[in-house]
Amino acid sequence: MGNIRKVGNQQKTKRNTKKKFVFPASVGTYFRELSVVVVGIAITVSIGLWINNRNSQKDKDLYLNAIKLELETNINDIEAKIKKMQISIDYADYLKAHDKESVKRDTLWVFSKEGGFNTNYIYNFKTEAFDMFKTSGMMRLTEDKDLLLSIWNIYNEIDVATKELNVLENMKFEETKERLKWSEKEAQEKIPGYIFYYKANGAYEERRQLENLLKKLKETKEKLE
Repeated sequence: MGNIRKVGNQQKTKRNTKKKFVFPASVGTYFRELSVVVVGIAITVSIGLWINNRNSQKDKDLYLNAIKLELETNINDIEAKIKKMQISIDYADYLKAHDKESVKRDTLWVFSKEGGFNTNYIYNFKTEAFDMFKTSGMMRLTEDKDLLLSIWNIYNEIDVATKELNVLENMKFEETKERLKWSEKEAQEKIPGYIFYYKANGAYEERRQLENLLKKLKETKEKLE
């Protein structure tokens, strides 16, 4: 009988022990501190991403502003070139208005001197800002895809126009160089740049391409305003 009571007391003691078991205070404190650390890390990461995004947006805006300034520089260069090449247009107009027999040699000499016909001008528009923008990774942050396409297109136009304009300039230079080989008699009979200015309408074509590029540059720049 006593053994039965003893066994019963032991089982009761075990049940009571299970009911009353709790984690040590140090374990609870550990989990609370861990939760604080996790939340702190999450907040820090979120703030870091927010700051990084803000900085990326600022960088993108700086690149776009640099492109706008670069386009403005090219616009100013083209406007100056169009103004400077007016002497070439006047020379072409003069040749169109006269036949070979009626042109005045003194007039041809003035045009040749003032127009710098012996100068090998090389077109070289600025594209550095766009080149940096392409490699910066900032294009993905540009939400205005139409603007992005316009920027790509205008720099493609610049590349094509540069090649075509330099072909014209080289054609003019190669022809006018021939004057250095002329005898005195040939100098009195031949017209400098006759093929380029008269037959090929080179000066008119050069101005047309410059004006066309100028218009597109201004349109793209306005989109960046």
